[in-house]
Amino acid sequence: IFKVQIGAFRNKDLTKYFENNTNFSGDVDQDGTKKYTLGYFSSYWEADHFKKYLREMGVKDAWIVAYKGSQRVEIKDALEGSVK
Repeated sequence: IFKVQIGAFRNKDLTKYFENNTNFSGDVDQDGTKKYTLGYFSSYWEADHFKKYLREMGVKDAWIVAYKGSQRVEIKDALEGSVK
């Protein structure tokens, strides 16, 4: 699964918006950084199209991230099919 990350913050908590928005989610790193994503795409190219649209709207820090189940994985591994 591919998603578009729209930001990473230490002092912003947007989790209250997850409940009513199934396409808005996030992860918390070990250091407390919260990473927020939009979308849920089965193909990289769909995610890329959405990323470009977000950038046109002014979200300059939008980029694609990959997940296997609920675990974030390297985009390179997801594209090469080497995620186990």
